[in-house]
Amino acid sequence: MNFNRYIFVFLILATACKKEIAIDETDPVPTTYPTWSAEPFTATNTNQVVFFAENAGANASFHIYLPDEYFTDSLRDFPVIYWLHGGGVAAAAGGSVAVEHYHQAIDRGDLPPCIVVLPYGLPFGMWCDSKDGSQKIETMCIQDLIPYVDEHYRTITTRRGRIVEGFSMGGYGAARFGFKYANIFGGFSALGAGPMQLDFSVVAPQNQANQPIIFEQVYGNDMSYFEAQSPWRLAEEYGLQLPVPTPKRFLVGGQDFVFPAKDSFVAHIAQLGIPHQYSVFPNLGHVALPLWNALGNQNWVFYRSVFP
Repeated sequence: MNFNRYIFVFLILATACKKEIAIDETDPVPTTYPTWSAEPFTATNTNQVVFFAENAGANASFHIYLPDEYFTDSLRDFPVIYWLHGGGVAAAAGGSVAVEHYHQAIDRGDLPPCIVVLPYGLPFGMWCDSKDGSQKIETMCIQDLIPYVDEHYRTITTRRGRIVEGFSMGGYGAARFGFKYANIFGGFSALGAGPMQLDFSVVAPQNQANQPIIFEQVYGNDMSYFEAQSPWRLAEEYGLQLPVPTPKRFLVGGQDFVFPAKDSFVAHIAQLGIPHQYSVFPNLGHVALPLWNALGNQNWVFYRSVFP
């Protein structure tokens, strides 16, 4: 294990953010992305790290939460949750809600002490490499970010030491990463995930203004490329080859605009014989925290089933 991982890290301790943030995916898509670094946000035991990402060809940022136990037990390695944010210009700031959610669960003893890493996937980067290669978000996360975290922090580096979880666009990304990189992630959780359909020309009214720009910037106006990146096709390719166990969780609100496509996707993987957990909450819409809360104590069984 590299000695640099034991260097004392000074963290910015911030007041806990209690307000739930709903991600507005109707935000206009910027025509260019000026930076791979998100605006910093504040949350308990959390700071922003900027590092050089070779596959981005630039400095990139992520936020990282370290549990209190990280500082009191210097010989201990910790599992990691990779939280993928949803779409929108200010979506990354919603990570403060996720951090407080995890932190409070650790304090209660519901969640084993763990590190939380919150990458920045650009406002509408879709957690995949763009067809033209200008935005290698997936490759940056897998080949640059995860090795950097393992090198500089005391992490459990086996697949059982990593979970990928996300909301909305981040749920799409979590499903993509979870199916495709089971050698890296021991389980994945997709909340209000979208787009889960095979045809990107069919989108909810909330996303119609952004669809043409995302389709061009990320998928190169190529429906076959969009389809190849989709969790639908990745589940077909990898779903029955995943190691056992690989817990897979899909949560969605019945009032969420992504519900019809997500419901069809889950029916598809059920028909394929891929084991999974699927929970629908009829009165909930497109917001992450109520989905977690609706599960109650059952929510934490998922994490404990993955982490050693």
